[in-house]
Amino acid sequence: NRQTPYYPPLKTLLMQPFWPTKEEFLARPRRLSRLFVLLFIFSATLNALLIIFAGYQTFSTVDAQKKLESIASTNLNLALKYKAERDDLQLSVAEKNTQLKQLNSDLVTAKKDLGSAQKQLTTLNDQIKSQKSQLSANSSELDALRARPPLFKFISSTGRDVSADETAVKEIVTTAYDAISNIYGKPYLLNQIKIEFADNLQINGAVGEINIANTSSGIEITIKLLNFDKNSNEDVNTLVHELIHGFHGVAALESPALEEGMTVAATDVVLTQLSEQGTISSIPSFITLSEEEANTLNGSLGQPSSGNAFYSSAKVGVYYQLAGWSWFQLYRANHNFFKSFNEALYKKVQQGENVTDETVRTIIRENVSTVNGQSGPDFVAGQIMFNPV
Repeated sequence: NRQTPYYPPLKTLLMQPFWPTKEEFLARPRRLSRLFVLLFIFSATLNALLIIFAGYQTFSTVDAQKKLESIASTNLNLALKYKAERDDLQLSVAEKNTQLKQLNSDLVTAKKDLGSAQKQLTTLNDQIKSQKSQLSANSSELDALRARPPLFKFISSTGRDVSADETAVKEIVTTAYDAISNIYGKPYLLNQIKIEFADNLQINGAVGEINIANTSSGIEITIKLLNFDKNSNEDVNTLVHELIHGFHGVAALESPALEEGMTVAATDVVLTQLSEQGTISSIPSFITLSEEEANTLNGSLGQPSSGNAFYSSAKVGVYYQLAGWSWFQLYRANHNFFKSFNEALYKKVQQGENVTDETVRTIIRENVSTVNGQSGPDFVAGQIMFNPV
């Protein structure tokens, strides 16, 4: 009978030497069966290690795959961003090219316009040269006309005999004309002076009036008088006053407060000189205001209105006095003032400049430095007759 194999306990096996000797192994082949347990343990351990390693490898592969996916996603985003930026850049380049084309087109148009403008400028320069040449010729002709003494003519619109009046007027005019020229300068294009004797005048209470006409031959002045007596201070003053107005002609100052004031002052200067020379009888000055009275009026009198309101005002006599006083102070400060003022005025009129009240004030300031202890600008600013409304 076969005997049942003997399998010693595990403890016994474990306590046996792990490696049997050769003799024991050959003598006791059953010892080989003990290796099965060890081989099993070793195999199990190895498998476990392989499984763990395989799991680690699998985990690493998944982690790497996630990393690769993240990198791929990042690269994709970068690629999309680059594409968007490239598209924007291409669009911007296209817009810039369009703008550049428009700028080039505008430049071509501007060059054409510049060429046209240059041609127009050349034409205008030629016209200016021609006009300057014409103005120069006109200026020479005007100087010749201004140097020519005016013609005097007497007419009558009244039925009475005026021969004695004409003789007296001629005497005063002949005497006064040169004196006016010395103070006022040459008249502005004065061609003819008509002395008309009439029965009435347009302004009630006036003893004389003047009408100015611009003709092809020059300025024609008509001085209307009711009668004339060379021994009458009022008549002589009126004649010289209107004659001085005639020197301005169409260059007469626009505001009556300015034109009348300058004429009143110049009339007093002319008559005083003629009286001192003994060529006419002594005539008292028209201006009777003192400096104190003038300063008081400048602080209290309203500004005179221009035009008919000046002449129709109840204060017209005061206006004449104060305006004349203000201009006379300029003459006292500079005895060449009237002549210098008129030459500056005539140049502006001759050049076609619009002469305003401010133009008059500017010319005054340019021709006097101090007046009655004040600077020219301060004196002008303080005189209401230099600042009419």
